[in-house]
Amino acid sequence: MEFETGLQDAGDVEVLVLFGMTPEAVEILGEDADNPHPYDDNGGAPDGSSWYASMDEVASEVADEIEINQLGHRVNAHVIIGYEGTEEQKRELDHRFPFRWCGYSSRGVAYARDANE
Repeated sequence: MEFETGLQDAGDVEVLVLFGMTPEAVEILGEDADNPHPYDDNGGAPDGSSWYASMDEVASEVADEIEINQLGHRVNAHVIIGYEGTEEQKRELDHRFPFRWCGYSSRGVAYARDANE
């Protein structure tokens, strides 16, 4: 996959997608002692209109509880590296993956789903 803004597709990963950062979702995520804030971008909210976190950062028990409570689901997504959160990168991701991406500038990574995922 070619990007115009310096981003690179580094393969796919399973992510946990939240339908919204509700108080109930925050409470469940907080139960993960190893990573209670997987959707945190170094103290702030990640970029994009969606909330994606790699399953490498979320305990499977926490993901199970999110799914049982119908607050989100697991899906495969592209791992896009080189993400700096520039306006150009955001526009390109919005254009290619409307409402289906989440970027973490502090980590240099974004996750994006194809329309058929």
